[in-house]
Amino acid sequence: MEDVVRLLQNLVRIPSVNPADLQTEDQLDPSIHCEARVATWLGQYLEDNGFDVSIEEVRPGRSGIRAAHRSAASPAREAIASAR
Repeated sequence: MEDVVRLLQNLVRIPSVNPADLQTEDQLDPSIHCEARVATWLGQYLEDNGFDVSIEEVRPGRSGIRAAHRSAASPAREAIASAR
């Protein structure tokens, strides 16, 4: 359980305010709208724990993660996460 708590603590420490209410992308404030940082951190965590990871920027500053465990025998074990 401590590992899960530590993982969540690390994630919530990364500023990642959802910019959905912004009218234009030029209003993004990199100090708080940092979803890409969450994706990068989570991608590294997953790689360190046996996953092949790809991160795709779907919009400026907004990234999605696709991860598959290296021991996965089928595509059904693949995980897709959104860092938003």
